[in-house]
Amino acid sequence: MSAERDPSSHRAHGGSRSHNTARRTVPPGPPDEAAFVRLVRPAHRVWLHEGGVQVFGPGAFELLSRVARVGSLNQAAKDMGMSYSKAWRITRAIEQRLGVPLFERRTGGPEGGGSRLTAEGRMLLRHFADFKREADDVLQVLYDKHFGGSPPGVGTPETGSPEADAPEPG
Repeated sequence: MSAERDPSSHRAHGGSRSHNTARRTVPPGPPDEAAFVRLVRPAHRVWLHEGGVQVFGPGAFELLSRVARVGSLNQAAKDMGMSYSKAWRITRAIEQRLGVPLFERRTGGPEGGGSRLTAEGRMLLRHFADFKREADDVLQVLYDKHFGGSPPGVGTPETGSPEADAPEPG
């Protein structure tokens, strides 16, 4: 009989199985806003959806980027620790959803097989990379706006405190 496990340690029960389980200790006393801002950074993941169904995201982007570099879906999948059949299903689903081929496929033979991105596949990669880069930039601006601290002189004339500008709760 196996040992009983804490259900909260499982993702389905609200737990987390993060690889980074180190916890920071919070020193006693008032919070140090500058230290807080130095410790945290914004993060996000971007996906493209169609009709509520995920079509393209970071994993597919990485897979197609690797295919573009190595010229092989099989090798790209291996490099990512993914089976070829899973990589094929992912790319096939994207092709079906978008209605365009992503690869020019070459079957094996004396020179071996391989995959090369079509113009549409290259365009998808380029646009997604640009979109993600711009989303990163906008997120950083928003982070700086909300967590970057207040420059001197910002706040009310009486206190100069940003807290004084905050709306009353309720």
